[in-house]
Amino acid sequence: MASSPTRYEPFGAKAADGVSLTGYVAGAPDGPAIVLLHPIGFDGRFWRAVVDRLQDRFRLIVPDARGHGGSGRGGETSIEQLAGDVEAILDRLGVDRAAVAGCSMGSATSMHLGAAVPDRWTWLALANAPAKIPLPRERFEEVIAAARAGRFVEIARDMLGRWVAPETRRLRPEWFAERLSDMLDTDAEGFADAFAALRDSDRRDDLGRIRAATLVITGDQDGGFSAADAESMALAVPHGRSCTVSSAAHLVPLEQPEAFASRLRDFDERVSELPIEKRPV
Repeated sequence: MASSPTRYEPFGAKAADGVSLTGYVAGAPDGPAIVLLHPIGFDGRFWRAVVDRLQDRFRLIVPDARGHGGSGRGGETSIEQLAGDVEAILDRLGVDRAAVAGCSMGSATSMHLGAAVPDRWTWLALANAPAKIPLPRERFEEVIAAARAGRFVEIARDMLGRWVAPETRRLRPEWFAERLSDMLDTDAEGFADAFAALRDSDRRDDLGRIRAATLVITGDQDGGFSAADAESMALAVPHGRSCTVSSAAHLVPLEQPEAFASRLRDFDERVSELPIEKRPV
């Protein structure tokens, strides 16, 4: 755990289309920067337990995706636009180079960032997200329509129930209720806008263009992204490797923040120890 209380410093930025973007910075001001990108339906609070465990060594930059948290909406969005928002935030903060770690939607955004601006990243961590979600377009459209029709509470409860391990839900009912409350703070229209990004996202061609060292992470109970899936995706990245976290499903950083933070620390050390001429760039 962190040796001192974490200070969360808010920031604001503007996207290319003028949408207001918010988030917070925490940790060591002079430490290596890591950008943390949350899943759909959450906001920067998703990462706080991980941030608490990394703040002694790293500078953590934690945006709210558009339509989530304090960030504004701009209508249906795309992974490419979400990635552009991250770049706008880093430019606003004066950060030229960082690591980036994402979970689910944040992982898809990280995949595109790794391919689109490969020189900007020291390493990537991709948690709980296939390069393309294996759902028919009609299913995405149904969820988007339901969210816009006032059924977001039902959607969020169903999603969170599938996204955490059954044992977590059984043994930590108060924690589960708090995380559901976090999801329900999300604007239903903002959720629907972002679900369109997942509907249209196909990052398979991005994987081979990622030049940074990349760690693909999943939970041993993630029904949508197995250990074999993670290994296969890691093999598609030139400098990829995979790992599996126990007692977690689709939201590893939320369910097992200590294990997730440890994986990031270890991976950062592994990359940092390579001779400069052998580091992926």
